[in-house]
Amino acid sequence: MKEILLRYIRMENSGTESYFDADEIIELLDHFEDTSDFKHYEKVLDLGRKLHPNNIEIKIRLCKLLIHKKEYGEAIRLINKIGDHENHDLHLLQLECFCATDKYDKVIAFIESQEFDNNVLEDIFEYITQVLNDLNKDDEAFDFIKRGLAFFPDNLILKEELCYYLEIKRETKLALRVCKELIDQNPYSSEYWYTQGRLYFFERDYDKAIESFDFALTCDDSDQEIKIKKAYCLFMNGNYEKAIEVYLELLSEDSNLYERIQPYLAECYMKTEHFDNAYFIFRDILKKIDVAENLHVYRNYIHCCIETERDKEATRDLLETAKNLPNDLLLFWLQAFIHIVRNEHEEAVQTIQQLLQKLYRIFLEEQNIDALNDITCFLFESDIENLLIDAHELMGERFDEPFSEIHQAIHHLINKDIKQFCIQYNRCSSEIVSKYIDQILLYAEAIQTYEAEHDKKYVFYLQSKDIVSDKQNIDLKDILSYYLNNKYYHN
Repeated sequence: MKEILLRYIRMENSGTESYFDADEIIELLDHFEDTSDFKHYEKVLDLGRKLHPNNIEIKIRLCKLLIHKKEYGEAIRLINKIGDHENHDLHLLQLECFCATDKYDKVIAFIESQEFDNNVLEDIFEYITQVLNDLNKDDEAFDFIKRGLAFFPDNLILKEELCYYLEIKRETKLALRVCKELIDQNPYSSEYWYTQGRLYFFERDYDKAIESFDFALTCDDSDQEIKIKKAYCLFMNGNYEKAIEVYLELLSEDSNLYERIQPYLAECYMKTEHFDNAYFIFRDILKKIDVAENLHVYRNYIHCCIETERDKEATRDLLETAKNLPNDLLLFWLQAFIHIVRNEHEEAVQTIQQLLQKLYRIFLEEQNIDALNDITCFLFESDIENLLIDAHELMGERFDEPFSEIHQAIHHLINKDIKQFCIQYNRCSSEIVSKYIDQILLYAEAIQTYEAEHDKKYVFYLQSKDIVSDKQNIDLKDILSYYLNNKYYHN
């Protein structure tokens, strides 16, 4: 084959025409079909038709080209013109055209009307099943597989196609049963073990998935896709150190995999408290993605900044990001509290007022309480709630007119009565809301931290100037850490 190919390349380069016998033309066509080089396939076919116009095999290759180009009508006409009713390859191509033109009934009618020996019939079932699956004709493929297995119950290709069909239909348990039969028939197939691992992954049985991937790698330790899937299962199973080992092994084999696996590698580093390694990867990722659509990556980056004493970088970045992501409510809170810390009173009032207006609009427009839980749980399930509750209790007796409406609105917000919050808030003027927040912030002047159980929590304490005259020192790191530990971002 190498010599024939070299002769063809020399002919192409010289611009001349050389002679190839029919068998050599067929070999060249097989080569270019296997390499999906249909440009040269067509050139060789034209040459073969010119040199050997009556050769049946070359005509059959023209049929294949027409089918590849989806010119099924032309292919059928050529098959009928060739008229070799005993040619098995022509039978297969004709049936393929029937499948592609929604004439599955003709496929069944043809098979039922003919008498084939077992080898030919088995070949038809194998070929057409794969054609139907490639055409995404799932129902027809399933029907054809069942018909084929009725004749050939141990056929590996039909079982493979059945397993594939069940997988895409999310019939994972049935697919696993078929896959186990395949492994029993051929326990040295890396592909079968890999398929079983993938199916266990869909079932979230990561231990069995990892075990299957290990068997697959025993059969073929060069398959990078198996290693990637194994590492991901280790990651999902919480075995981060082992996952890191596999990811680093993959990178040592092929550095081009870096962008694909770097998010998981960074997560593993963070989970194992290798924050410096994670920081550099997250920083690199953020240069290539839209932060608004990948806030979990951004959150991890900030976490690593804090753990590696890059607080100033994180604070600067967060403030800028809060301005660029006006629809991220937690960042709005963060921005407001940083303004408080910096004694930027007017900016804090403006930011909190904007946030309340956004909450009002979301509550009003969404009309979906379940969806709103995701948006507001940082208010209801975190310690920011203390800011509203303590202020409400502390100032409750002082808020008569003109603050009674906004005070009641905040009361309903705290108690998750969204409908009443909207009603009350709608009655408040922008000026009143601004003045109310201004009064609230007189009492929101200190942030203290404490350790609780396994994770750090950050609690906002309110002070009344009438009660406590001295201000406590506020560390920006506490604000950043609050942002990280807030449940709103624990997806």
